Amino acid sequence: MDKAIQQKAPDLLDCTRFATQIQGCQALGKPVLLSLGGYLANTSFVSDNQAEHFAETLWNLFGAGREELGIRPFGPDVVLDGFDIDNENHNTSFYNTFATALRKQFEKDPKRKRYYISAAPQCPIPDESIPLEAMRQADFVWVQFYNNPSCNLNSTGFEKSVQDWAVQLANGTSLGNATVAAKGPKMYLGAPAFAEAGSGYVNGSELAGYLARVKNLSLPNLGGVMLWDGTMGALNVDELGASYLDYAKAAVQ
Repeated sequence: MDKAIQQKAPDLLDCTRFATQIQGCQALGKPVLLSLGGYLANTSFVSDNQAEHFAETLWNLFGAGREELGIRPFGPDVVLDGFDIDNENHNTSFYNTFATALRKQFEKDPKRKRYYISAAPQCPIPDESIPLEAMRQADFVWVQFYNNPSCNLNSTGFEKSVQDWAVQLANGTSLGNATVAAKGPKMYLGAPAFAEAGSGYVNGSELAGYLARVKNLSLPNLGGVMLWDGTMGALNVDELGASYLDYAKAAVQ
C-alpha cells in the first residue's frame, strides 16, 4: 500500500499475500468468511446507524462493494463469501441491526453471488454477546462447546445444551439466500482441536463418539462440526497417524 492509502486507513493491514490462497480455496468450493471479534477484540456498536455503516464498510473492503478498491486488505479482486460474528465482549447492542444490514449489502451484488453470515456463540444460554435475533439471521451457527464447564463437549450437560440450541435456532427464519430458507440456521458443534485450546478437549476417537451420540438425536438443523482451529487439528496426529481433522470428517460422513 502506498503512503496515501496508509494515511487514509492507517489501521488497515496489507494482506494481499493471502489473495491467491483465498481464491484457491474458493476455486475448490470452500467459502471463505471474515471473522469479527474473538476473545480479545472489542467490536461493539453505539447505535443502529453505526452498525449499518460498519456493514457497508465491510462490504466495500471485503465484499463486492467497489467504493474502496484502493485500500482493500486482500486486494481489489478478492471477494469474500461472507462474515462470521464472534463477538465475546458481553455487549449485544445493535447486532441484530448489523446482521440485517449485512443481508441488505449482499443484495447489492449484481452477480447474485451467494453470501453467508455465521455466528459463534458460547454454549451457555442465552449467549451474553450475540443476541438470538442476530443468530437467527445466520446461515450457520457454530456453538462453542468448550471453555464452558456446564456444557463442554465432555460435560454431563452437553447433550441437553445441544438440544436446547437446536430448538431455539429452529424457531427463527434465515433471510436472503440462506442455506435453510425460513427454517433457521444450521447448527455446528464447536470443539477444540488440540489440548491447549482450552477446557473440553477430547481425543479424536472420543470426539467421534460424542458426534455419534448427537447424530442419534436426529436434530433436523444439525450441520456438522466446527473445530478451533483447522491448522492445529491437522497437526494434532495420534499414534495411528490419524489427525484430528480425519476423525472429525469421518464422524460426520
